[in-house]
Amino acid sequence: MKRPLQGRDTTRARFIMACRTADYPPRPILVLSEAFGACRCVDSAPLSRAEAAALAGGAGVAGEALAGTV
Repeated sequence: MKRPLQGRDTTRARFIMACRTADYPPRPILVLSEAFGACRCVDSAPLSRAEAAALAGGAGVAGEALAGTV
């Protein structure tokens, strides 16, 4: 993931990644922080559909549309 992001303009990019593993490896967080300037690792489970939509909406993402894709 690091190589394709090198030298790219990521100022307007948003990247949302979900992982079900309890032991999330730290390397992706470091790579994404370096590429995007910030990376948040949050525990979002378990959420209802309404809670997931509200959470996404608070981040500026179309919450209902996102919830409908999962």
